[in-house]
Parts: sequence; C-alpha cells; structure tokens
Amino acid sequence: MKRPKPESQRSSAIPTAVSLSFFLFIVWTVYDQGVLQTFWGVVILVLAFLISLLMYLSIKYGKGKDENLFPDNDGESACESAMSERSGSGGKQSGSSVPAEQLAFERAVAAAAGYVEGSEGMSPDLVYVVRQQLRRLSSGNSAVGNELLQIFLTHSGDWDQMCVFRHDPERIRVFFGVLAEIITGDALVSEEERARFSEVAAHFGYSADEAMNMLHDSGRFRRFWGLGDHHEQSGEMSYDDALWILGVSPLSSISEIRQSYMRLAQRYHPDNVRDRGFSEDVVSIYRKKFEIISGAWNVVKGRCGG
Repeated sequence: MKRPKPESQRSSAIPTAVSLSFFLFIVWTVYDQGVLQTFWGVVILVLAFLISLLMYLSIKYGKGKDENLFPDNDGESACESAMSERSGSGGKQSGSSVPAEQLAFERAVAAAAGYVEGSEGMSPDLVYVVRQQLRRLSSGNSAVGNELLQIFLTHSGDWDQMCVFRHDPERIRVFFGVLAEIITGDALVSEEERARFSEVAAHFGYSADEAMNMLHDSGRFRRFWGLGDHHEQSGEMSYDDALWILGVSPLSSISEIRQSYMRLAQRYHPDNVRDRGFSEDVVSIYRKKFEIISGAWNVVKGRCGG
C-alpha cells in the first residue's frame, strides 16, 4: 500500500492561486478607484500583500494534524499523544512499518538512556537534546518517536534484557553514541550518570573508557565526563579546559572571553532558573554548571587578568 503524502509536502498550487487571486483583485479595485498612486493606495496594497501571504501560509500549512512530536514546552504532550494513538487503534502499534529488529533496538536505546539519566529533574537543555536524539533515532516516525520518548521518561522495560545486540559492533557504536549525546545534553555528567554509564558499558563487556573510544567524538565526551571531577576538585582545571568550557578559542581576546563568560553565567545562574519556575532538582543541575563556569573564568583571570 502506498504511503499517504505528508501534509508538509502538499502542492503549492491551490494556496498560490487563492492568495494571488485575492491580491490581484485588490490591485484591480484600487486601480479602478483611481487611488493606486496615492498614499492610501500604497497602504492598501501593502496590507493586501501581507494578507495574501498569511492566506498562503494558512492554506498550505494550517491544515491537518500537527506532526511535531517534540513540542518545546515539556515532554508530557508527546507521551499523551503516544498513549492516545495506542488506545485509539485498539492497542496496535502504529510503527508497524518499522522492522521488528530495528524497533527493538530503538526501544533498548531509549530504555538505557532513561536508566542512565535517572528519575531526577531534567534541565531544558537535556530535554531538547533528548527530543532531537530520539527523533533522529526513529527517523522521523511519529508513532515510534512518541513511544521512545515515553520509554525514556518512564524508564519502562528492563534495559539490560532489551539490549540483545551484544554481538553487533555497528549497533553498539550507534547505541553508545546516542547515550553520550543524551548524557552530555545538560553540559554536565554527574557522578550518578558516570556510574550508570559504566554499568551499561560493562553489560556489553567494555569498560567506560573502551566505550568512549567507540564514539565519533570521544574527546568531547571525555571532557564533559571530566567536568564532574573539576567540580569536586576546584582549582585543578587546566587553562585549555577552561577555554573549552567557556566556548572560546586560545586566540580569543580577554574581552571576548569575558563576554562569553557573562552570557553563560546569565544562562546557568541558579536564581534565574528558579525564577522561571523549575524544580529544585533542575536548579541544582544548573548550580553545578554555574560553579564550573565560574571556576573556568577564575582560571582565565588568574592567567590573563580580567
């Protein structure tokens, strides 16, 4: 059976014809009244153009069900959508077009990622990364994406029993790659996350260090991995690590470094996060990151002056 054409790929012919016809009708009316070259004529034409543009966008994109799996408010709507799809279809899985083996792999990744992250509050940065990674993992399949997000949020399923691909090196590499991106989503790898990542690696017969070596960008993950040590051992941070944390290069001026520090400090300051209504678990995550950023700035100031 041929798959229906997605709403986002509908033809532009109808919205173009409607909006263009409306605009030309206004132009003809203004011309017929003899006010085409007057001030009010120009105003009418500009308004007509804007209305025509809104008509075009409304007709082309305003119909049909919203296909956005991962809204930018919280994860609840995606979970509710997944549950309603299952209940509305008599319990059938909407992702039946996905091969069973691939679907089992994607579920295992989501379950393991949920286990590693634990049940504490999720920062907005982590929420965004989780949505992006699960969307990429499900290749845009809405039903599968919603199910994976629900598995991640509820930690449903025994991840170790779901990870049955222990002799498939390529899938193991993808598996650890997704885990690494999600773990570093809030720019901080906690002691609990490190312990759980090591436990997951041991399930496949690897040490945490060996699992990191499989990553495409292992150096980036190792630096995030070490930020927890910097937080616990204040003053041990190197100058290069301080620059990396602040998101600047060794060629950046002290003024540029200061601007980057101020921007990050504003973003991660725990009081700002608390004022936005987030829980104390999330505030605690941001407080640790803020302390690391402040420590990095102190290292730069100690070497360059500030």
